[in-house]
Amino acid sequence: MVNLFAETCSNKLCALERKVNVAVLKLCLNIFSRYTDDLEYIHKFCCDTRNKNKPKELDNLVMEFDLHVDRMMQVGLFAISCSSNVTTCTRIRSCLASLEALESELVPAFNAVLLDNCKQHLNLAVILKNHWLSEAAILKRLIFEIIDPSAFCQVVYEENKNLVHTLSSDIKAERNKVDKRVVHNIVRNSVVLEDFLKEALTYKENNVNQLKENLSFFHKVIHEVTAASDVFLPQEK
Repeated sequence: MVNLFAETCSNKLCALERKVNVAVLKLCLNIFSRYTDDLEYIHKFCCDTRNKNKPKELDNLVMEFDLHVDRMMQVGLFAISCSSNVTTCTRIRSCLASLEALESELVPAFNAVLLDNCKQHLNLAVILKNHWLSEAAILKRLIFEIIDPSAFCQVVYEENKNLVHTLSSDIKAERNKVDKRVVHNIVRNSVVLEDFLKEALTYKENNVNQLKENLSFFHKVIHEVTAASDVFLPQEK
């Protein structure tokens, strides 16, 4: 009886672990498919002098950015707990510290641009933004080093399959109407997968040439889907 109970608990823990891992991989996909967006929105908003008297809108943008950074922090900490590579973990900690420190400087810098769009304020904000984006890109690459390729590919496949199913359902229900946002999300997920596979290839020893050829074809497919979306689908409002 005790052995049966222990085996049942072990099976449930393994199932829970798989669910947690899949959830974290989905979070990684979501984060790195749009990790530059929130900061770019703040930049664009603050550089428009017409927004000077719209503090509530800026607060909402900052709230979204803070939430995004918090998610990046959680993924980074989870990656550290899953990796035994001391060097990679140390570099991830360094990136997380940089992102956290820069976050507290970025918002005041762009707020200063909104209040006074002078060259000095704008240059400082852009320098801080570019540094933040650089650290975020490094964090993405380091986390990609830790992620299991087959597991991540499966997650991207499932997410895109669901999006394609949504497209198919919308087309049947709305007389061939295609939601460009859904297509855009498919492309975004695919671009993240492409970046991930490029990173994974640097550690691959077998069939590298064949994989590079397949990846090149995958890149062309993404490019064609993006071009078709831009040409044939109406712009998002």
